[in-house]
Amino acid sequence: MAIQVLLASTALKSVSVTGLWLIPLLLGAFTYHNYNSYDPESKVLEKEPKREYDFVVVGGGSAGAVVANRLTEIKDWNLLLLESGPDENEITDVPSLAAYLQLTKLDWQYKTEPTPYACLGFKNNRCSWPRGKLLGGSSVLNYMIYVRGNKYDYDQWESFGNPGWGYRDVLKYFIKSEDNRNPYLAKNQYHGQGGYLTVQEAPWKTPLVAAFVEAGVEIGYDNRDINGAIQTGFMMAQGTIRRGSRCSTAKAFLRPVRTRKNLDISLHSHVTKILINPMTMKAYGVEYVKHGIKKVVYARKEVILSAGAINSPQLLMLSGIGPKDHLQSVGIKVLKDLPVGENLMDHVGVGGLTFLVDKPVGIVQNRLQAFPVTMNYVLNERGPMTTLGGLEGIAFVNTKYANSSGLWPDIQFHMAPATFASDNGQTVKKVLGLKDEIYDTVFKPIANKDGWTIMPLLLRPNTRGYVRLKSSNPFEYPIMNPRYHEDPLDVSRLVEGIKIALKVANASPFKQFGSRLYMKPLPNCKQHKFMSDEYIECQVRSISMTIYHQCGTAKMGPSWDKGAVVDPRLRVFGIEGLRVIDASIMPTIVSGNTNAPVIMIGEKGSDMIKEDWLNSLCYFPLATFGRDTILDGIAGFLRDAAEIHNGEPAETDFILPKYDFIIVGAGTAGCILSNRLTEVDKFKVLLIEAGGAEQVFMDIPVLATMLQFTEANWKYRTEPQKAGCMGMRDKRCAWPRGKVVGGSSVLHSMMHTRGNKRDYDTWAASGNPGWDYDSVLKYFKKSENIEIPHLVNDKKYHSTQGPMTIQEPRWRTPLSDAFLDAGVEIGGNINDYNGKTQIGYSIIQFTMKNGTRMSVSRAFLHPIKKRRNFHIIKNALVTKVLIDHKKKRAYGVQFEKDGKQIVVRAKREVILSAGSVNSPQLLMLSGIGPRDDLIKINITTVSDLPVGYNLQDHYALGGLTFIINTTDSLRFERIATLNNIIEYFCHHTGPLTVPTGAEALAFIDTKNPNNRDGYPDLELLFVGGSIVSQNAYRYAFDIDDILYDTVYRPIANSDTWMVFPMLLLPKSRGYIKLRSNKPHDKPIINPNYFTDGGHDDHVILYGIRKVLQLSQTKAFQKYGSKLHDIPIPNCAQHKFDSDSYWLCAMRALTNTIYHPCCTAKMGPSNDPEAVVDSRLKVHGMEGLRVVDASIMPNIPAAHTNAPTMMIAEKAADMIKEDWGIPIPISN
Repeated sequence: MAIQVLLASTALKSVSVTGLWLIPLLLGAFTYHNYNSYDPESKVLEKEPKREYDFVVVGGGSAGAVVANRLTEIKDWNLLLLESGPDENEITDVPSLAAYLQLTKLDWQYKTEPTPYACLGFKNNRCSWPRGKLLGGSSVLNYMIYVRGNKYDYDQWESFGNPGWGYRDVLKYFIKSEDNRNPYLAKNQYHGQGGYLTVQEAPWKTPLVAAFVEAGVEIGYDNRDINGAIQTGFMMAQGTIRRGSRCSTAKAFLRPVRTRKNLDISLHSHVTKILINPMTMKAYGVEYVKHGIKKVVYARKEVILSAGAINSPQLLMLSGIGPKDHLQSVGIKVLKDLPVGENLMDHVGVGGLTFLVDKPVGIVQNRLQAFPVTMNYVLNERGPMTTLGGLEGIAFVNTKYANSSGLWPDIQFHMAPATFASDNGQTVKKVLGLKDEIYDTVFKPIANKDGWTIMPLLLRPNTRGYVRLKSSNPFEYPIMNPRYHEDPLDVSRLVEGIKIALKVANASPFKQFGSRLYMKPLPNCKQHKFMSDEYIECQVRSISMTIYHQCGTAKMGPSWDKGAVVDPRLRVFGIEGLRVIDASIMPTIVSGNTNAPVIMIGEKGSDMIKEDWLNSLCYFPLATFGRDTILDGIAGFLRDAAEIHNGEPAETDFILPKYDFIIVGAGTAGCILSNRLTEVDKFKVLLIEAGGAEQVFMDIPVLATMLQFTEANWKYRTEPQKAGCMGMRDKRCAWPRGKVVGGSSVLHSMMHTRGNKRDYDTWAASGNPGWDYDSVLKYFKKSENIEIPHLVNDKKYHSTQGPMTIQEPRWRTPLSDAFLDAGVEIGGNINDYNGKTQIGYSIIQFTMKNGTRMSVSRAFLHPIKKRRNFHIIKNALVTKVLIDHKKKRAYGVQFEKDGKQIVVRAKREVILSAGSVNSPQLLMLSGIGPRDDLIKINITTVSDLPVGYNLQDHYALGGLTFIINTTDSLRFERIATLNNIIEYFCHHTGPLTVPTGAEALAFIDTKNPNNRDGYPDLELLFVGGSIVSQNAYRYAFDIDDILYDTVYRPIANSDTWMVFPMLLLPKSRGYIKLRSNKPHDKPIINPNYFTDGGHDDHVILYGIRKVLQLSQTKAFQKYGSKLHDIPIPNCAQHKFDSDSYWLCAMRALTNTIYHPCCTAKMGPSNDPEAVVDSRLKVHGMEGLRVVDASIMPNIPAAHTNAPTMMIAEKAADMIKEDWGIPIPISN
């Protein structure tokens, strides 16, 4: 780093031309003082390797040292660690000598390829790339800065399809390693004590670093722990040092366990090849050269590459794993074609920004006395030699290009109390390879003068470079091209970073030192006005300083990520027994110094290996399928089952005679109401559910369709339709509704869509004040915990504070990307449909957590299971709301349980949250409904209201199917493999995490298709399979046997995809009526599909044409997409693909999307269709509300689960207000 600052020794006076007299002085002092006696960990013991080990780890650097330590905790395993360099020595322990070490053989001394875009101030336009070639790796050469990165970095990794790599998952591994010795940090929740790796501030500092932090505060940033809750801010640097000396990973993780009998370490061992059986594609050992002799060692279980972001990809490619064309060009036989070496990233900074001071407060070589300083370090471990390579301050700041939240900064500052000239050109110039003209012109005139510097560095560059082989010779250095600054935005960010650095330098805390900008221009930039944007850009491209954070060259990603080399468990794709565990695997570079993240990767990688091979010591080799075992899967299943069983509130043993509130229905709304109302201690709440407990299999996303065949479904069917459902059995459509704790949120496909702002503005305009979009948005956000990284910072439309987790799927078919690409190809846009606008194409946002269904029960009931004011009764059917006919007041309910009739009373209110079928049914059974209808079935009318009318639903053409010529679709036989089942229960990843196959969608305004802020009346719901992908679909949809056998059986074994063109704003209206006055008789359900006179079918027809257009795009044609063209028998009289054919087809294969609503319509008292008022109270009744999808005046342009959650959140606040409970303004 910059400056290298320094300085190191550089902190000392030199009396010779080279200044290297310091080294023998140090060595003599160490020897005389017996320095090692003060170090409780002696050096490692090198051993002659055996022929075979369980694990062979290549590279003893930051990750390899951790892996070697953690895996040998298992006494039954043995491990060999191969390191190409020597062990550390006494000099490497001296923090201030970091820069000097880069001039020794302990550094690989790599250099980048020449470039016209960057490194222009260095010899031959090449940047130096120091990498550690010794035990401890680059943790011995680096500047010891301990920075973990930003939490959004890791959440982004997870969102790419890498489950278990979110911040909440990796934090424990940072803490696990850490032994933080800063009293003001050590005991908070973000830090650890007692780990192997010591972290603390340097014991000696200049006053300039205090000014730096104070200046940051003055310009608007906080002085904070940048490894804590929030990263943005300024801080004195934390470093990996112990007792004033460097704490490398070798010292931290290897020396304490050097006597383990199952750990062997071989130094000076250069690995040249991974041994891979080309028939089985299994890695079984490595070749290496030691002291000129080629040797071989075998691995029974795994070979683990921890050689770093240069050497790991180099070794993979030398072994035949890499880009096919490149390997063939250097004469290497290709075993596996993977993008090894691509995706190279690094943090690049701007050096040379210099400030001079008038006081002797910096580190300059000609002032500090060498012998006293040296002996103070040797004897007391104090003084300037303890500085972190000369670095003292760290900051994270936001340029105008940064994320709007301010929580994901795009620039980091490294502050050092020295300049390029503080050592009189002895070390820093040589390490950087600075051109003589630049040093002599700019820096030599200020040699040995007090000064300081800020180096801005780019945290998340857009550019991606590569590492490639020069030849098949393992001893020839690879080609390294980071492609610095080829993206103009990278340069623009750094230009803005320098401007912020100048604000820091101009702040008042630095004025006490007479601090001022050194204004000597770089000779190659002097044609520009000094410190103009053009000049700064020239400086950015001239003194382009690597921060030594190379990563990403063996990218981690899911199987469908074409840029990925390893899977989320760090296993190389297509090669058994081979992992990469180091910075190579980072999908994107972290926002900060990379050493701490690499140590975390080593910790997490070690745990994954233990899980994969041990699983509580139950590993049984004969039962192995892939990497995980049957026992792993069983253990995962039992874990999930226990979580569901133990998490759900138990049924109450004793029902009280009276509660404040009785809630009927533990579905989406009822669960939320129970949670929110019991926040008030004095409110006693009883929740009554007709179904039973949620079961573990219900939370497996791919099984959503199968749940319709269980007792968790009411199994409703519509009446025979006159204009729809013609191709369904008896012309009746299936209407699944949840009969389980969690309601339909346990059965549905988990899609989380809110609808359009005009939906809610229309509700409000219909006489329902407080239901406009601006008023309800906060309730959508209140429930939400968004875990989609590119959305978490959109605080206007999203929240991370709610109980309901929203995620994108952990696994998708590549067809879902084709759907998005196709949309863009025909002029559409990619959009967050729950954000500012709704129109566009999107990956679906799901109510999921860690790859499992997140029902409202899990989100809202599990957290309150111990509240004493909450009771729940399950498997209890409410048969009647008890009403005082004279007072027109509800005072309780009657329900059946275990064959008994039970009555329970409500002091304040009865709340119906039984859903849009059961709530109107219960109202009518209790005498509230259309008088004429109730009289016919002998029910006394208490209140004549249009209950059950205004029924609306989203419906679509089902079965619009396309055949492809690849195996990229979802098919049951490929999903339901033992491997996939084990993977799901072990890690909650893989195809079982895809809800019913639905992966993406698009919202379209057919009236104004080009309006990006339109009001969509059509949704295209994309499925990465079709009706033939799983036999259960035909039965779930209730498709007629003749139709299925004619149309779909001929393609039963084909790979397919389909889209549902779904009507969002139907004009058709149906009804729900009682079949009898018996509560066990299912009601009459008549949605009256396609009875509106032509609007509804023409919107769906538009959608069909849009889908056909998408299928012809390049994105879908690369899969050979072809419309399945066997006509539906009912429609054979029409020419296939004519409008008349499709109008017939949609009436035959009419698919409900299971969004019935609006059967207890909200509206003012003068609305003849209204059942409840705007506060959801039943008109003309006291003590009775309806809170569920029934109350919607009109169906929103959304899957209805999210709007129902919003209704419940808002209703909870209204109920609290009505009973005198103040609502916090922040809500």
